[in-house]
Amino acid sequence: MFALMISPEAALLQRRLAVVRTLLLDAVEQTDALANHRLPTLSAFYWSQFGPLEIQLYETELSRDQLVYRIRLTRQYLNRGLPPDLPAIQTQTALKFAARHQALTAMHAKLSAAVQYLALPVLTEAESAELSTLYKQLVKALHPDLHPHQSAADKRMFLLVTTAYANGLLGLLRTIAALLAGRTEDVLSPAALRLQLARLVADLAQARQHQRALHQQWPLTIEDELADAAWLAQHEADLQQALLQLKQQVAAKSVEYGQLVGDLGGEAHG
Repeated sequence: MFALMISPEAALLQRRLAVVRTLLLDAVEQTDALANHRLPTLSAFYWSQFGPLEIQLYETELSRDQLVYRIRLTRQYLNRGLPPDLPAIQTQTALKFAARHQALTAMHAKLSAAVQYLALPVLTEAESAELSTLYKQLVKALHPDLHPHQSAADKRMFLLVTTAYANGLLGLLRTIAALLAGRTEDVLSPAALRLQLARLVADLAQARQHQRALHQQWPLTIEDELADAAWLAQHEADLQQALLQLKQQVAAKSVEYGQLVGDLGGEAHG
């Protein structure tokens, strides 16, 4: 068997491809780590710490705004010399704030998801290092940006890799790595190599742009603050103060609404 001869042009293209592929791999790894680990971890931490308070704030603000709306509708009846139609006001209020009630339900779900996320298995330092190493190897072997002609099975396997990495499932990554052991790449023509190089360069620019965009997303924008005990304490105090002010506003609007309908506190919140 004679060794496969590679033209100088193809050899140069392969070297350039190797460099760009490495740069792209690093960018993809960092981007995926941001999107699949740091962002959800920071979000889960914030919601586990402040989610109950955030929900109370939203609920109390919603109660206040519903009271303000009911008061406005009630005054419209009174200004026309008519007795307020309380069932109709109730129905209009429910319709007006339906989307916000749905948002409140979503907030409760977000808090539950955060608690569940933080309850995922915690790896040791050595296991975390192995997880990171395996992830980098598997991204290089399976990422669609690096392998545009991959099979549907490999695409599904890559989704498993990202899920396993995000959830710290080291055993799954070990299994996938074992399945991929010993794979070889096909030799491409110079034309195909040039096409792949151009695409990888474009993908590298896009991956870096995506990475920059992720750094601008909450809660990465407050990552340092979330590690500061003093900031956490102050933020909780600020939320508690805001909640107290909203409760006072609700109490005042409840009295106003009760006076309008002739039943102090009778249907203040509903």
